[in-house]
Amino acid sequence: MVEKTKKSKRYAMAVDLSRCFGCYACVLACKHEHRLPPGTHWMRISKIGPIGAFPQVELHFVPVLCMHCENAPCLAACPVEGALYRRDDGIIAVNEQKCNGCGVCVPACPYQALSLDRARNLVGKCDFCLPSLEKRPSPACVMSCPGNALLFGDTNDPTAEISKLLSRRSPSFLLSRKALCPSVYYVNAPEVVKRMTEVPAPPRRRFSARGA
Repeated sequence: MVEKTKKSKRYAMAVDLSRCFGCYACVLACKHEHRLPPGTHWMRISKIGPIGAFPQVELHFVPVLCMHCENAPCLAACPVEGALYRRDDGIIAVNEQKCNGCGVCVPACPYQALSLDRARNLVGKCDFCLPSLEKRPSPACVMSCPGNALLFGDTNDPTAEISKLLSRRSPSFLLSRKALCPSVYYVNAPEVVKRMTEVPAPPRRRFSARGA
């Protein structure tokens, strides 16, 4: 199912791994924006390392979210037509009126980016803060990042900052899943991240004493 939008945009996100230092501001901003329950994360940080021995030690932080893939496995797995759908602007969203909470799409995602809210019997995921996107230029995670590691924009607009960045750099795709055509690009990715074959599972424990 494709929802028609007024303008031909193609939203995407670029993640500069050389700028991410694992502060978790994006994670908290996402949880606050969407009022997510304890244990549920639509944005998370995968910690890679420490690798090596002093003084040659590597430690990397990799933000992980829904990749809004062109060839999304979750869309193919969903048994309810229109419960998961891709808009013309590339955003994959959940139709809460059609989702029956079966959860079939959850294990289909290689990035483990979908979660099942059993209390509401709904699947949830990053939608680039779709409800607020018309009121502000970027999702909450991008606006909260103190290191400017996240960049959001319309890749169909050659004047957009994300288009300029991707034209200057050779972006990578997490798990090397280029065939899925993800809309989240990683720049300045170290070799250890490029060689990743799986994404660490989402955290099961609470993020903080307050239940994040």
